[in-house]
Amino acid sequence: MDNNKQIKTRDGLTLRGREWPQEPARGTIVLVHGLGEHVGRYAHVAAFFNRRGWRIVGYDHRGHGESDGARGRIAEVDDLLVDLAGVIDAVRAEHPQGPLVLLGHSLGGVVAARFVAGALAPAAAWSRPIDALLLSSPALATAMNPLQKAMLAVLGPLTPNLAVSNALKPEWISRDPTVVAAYQADPRVHDRIAPRLARFIVDGGEFVRAVAARWTVPTRLLYAGAGGQRLLRGGGAEGRGRGARMAGPLPRDHERTRAGRGVIGLRRGARYTLSFAFEEPAMNARDPLLPLQADEAEQLGAFAERVWDDEIVPALTDYIAVPAKSPMFDPEWSQHGFIDRVVKDAAAWVEKQNVAGLKLEVIRLEGRTPVIFFDVPATRPGGNDPGAETICLYGHLDKQPEFNGWKSGFGPWTPRLENGLLYGRGGADDGYAIYASITAIKSLDLQGIPRP
Repeated sequence: MDNNKQIKTRDGLTLRGREWPQEPARGTIVLVHGLGEHVGRYAHVAAFFNRRGWRIVGYDHRGHGESDGARGRIAEVDDLLVDLAGVIDAVRAEHPQGPLVLLGHSLGGVVAARFVAGALAPAAAWSRPIDALLLSSPALATAMNPLQKAMLAVLGPLTPNLAVSNALKPEWISRDPTVVAAYQADPRVHDRIAPRLARFIVDGGEFVRAVAARWTVPTRLLYAGAGGQRLLRGGGAEGRGRGARMAGPLPRDHERTRAGRGVIGLRRGARYTLSFAFEEPAMNARDPLLPLQADEAEQLGAFAERVWDDEIVPALTDYIAVPAKSPMFDPEWSQHGFIDRVVKDAAAWVEKQNVAGLKLEVIRLEGRTPVIFFDVPATRPGGNDPGAETICLYGHLDKQPEFNGWKSGFGPWTPRLENGLLYGRGGADDGYAIYASITAIKSLDLQGIPRP
């Protein structure tokens, strides 16, 4: 780790930063930290992304951590934005190759979001191009009551640099008491905020929300909250895919958010968010022979669980209702068309997953049941070379006969979900093989783990 990064601000202050290097790197992520803290608290976040092939650069805001400046104060309302532009210029000069992603938490989230919003016409002088944006519990909407807002409006112009307590309780940082204790014992953490900085947070969040419909930068929004879903959409006048779609309910645990869990797809969050350019599987983002890390295993499990509940179970429910019996038990299978129907449905589901490089074909031979054949290329080095090993995933969609012994209300072609169990012919057979196979491949891709 390089702790010797320094950047001079327009008013002569020195911002202190650090880099967590990664070579070769898929790109660079610039960390923008929260109110009262410093970038040194994000070593675990840097490690998370380093393992996935990303270089991380972070810096302490003015008046924070090891950087110059009075605690909790800014001289001009756009200081944090101009400072960030200087950081980005320095990063681009040192690392010109690959995408540049902003990752902002809390105050850093509103700084990063307001920075990206500054590129919308008319662009601000400090605006710089950004390839993607990650927001972790950004302060886009403050919990100020009308009286507090009135006091800020009146006292702000009179005492813009009168630093007072930010009223943030350390217990809100994490549910882990050791994390809270470390935060309280950290001499570089402070609780100061002046009216001008508060004004920036309030106005910045309001501006970002106002221009959300014009958003074009790929963005993922992760919120630590009490469980409600907060959704901020963008995508131009017609709201189509090139704009941002931001959401993601998370537990109220900022350390969990900062640790990166959910960045790829925490349960109940992935369904609301779009793909990012930096989520595409890298050819060598991670050695597939290395043991799986605990956080990687958790994310793989969370992703599989979410897809199983939200996508595979509904598909299996439809599948169970179709009496697609094997030709051994239904000699007129071709005339009935049930097997053709389940094959068509399964093939459509696979194609809907948009797995990179996947080629699918339904092979039909006279007098034979159709076969879904799909081929997915490896992404590890040498994985597609002549003589390289091939992994074969097999299943079938034709079913056993009805048999008897079904209890009242249940039956072979009557899908029924009770106590987490799906009943019916095919729900506990190879009917789920094709769905599980594709989900396994997507799990690797979304983790940046090369396909073997």
